[in-house]
Amino acid sequence: NLPMLSSLSQSFTFGRLLGVTPITTAQLKQKVTDGETMVVDYFATWCGPCKALKPTFHQLADDKKFEKVSFYTIDIDENYDAGVLSVPTVRSFHMGDQMDEMIGWQGPDRLEELVKQ
Repeated sequence: NLPMLSSLSQSFTFGRLLGVTPITTAQLKQKVTDGETMVVDYFATWCGPCKALKPTFHQLADDKKFEKVSFYTIDIDENYDAGVLSVPTVRSFHMGDQMDEMIGWQGPDRLEELVKQ
């Protein structure tokens, strides 16, 4: 299920698309193996705190100071092997390692701190 291009709010800059891209757990595993610097939001469509986190996550994804970080989402209801027990869960990865994790919506400052790592 690819979103309509007209609904994407992504712009191209410095070799990556700003914005948030939905991925699968298989795609995530490959990106971790490749050593990509990224932040992943594990969410569920029925999750209220996930909906509260979404605008801040998208705002950070569009912020040019994080242009070297990729932002992804994984819908846990479509990816049963996501390996999270609670949503929202946000994880940051760098050079194949998980750097930080936020379980539950802890506010915009905590989310930005996680992205900076």
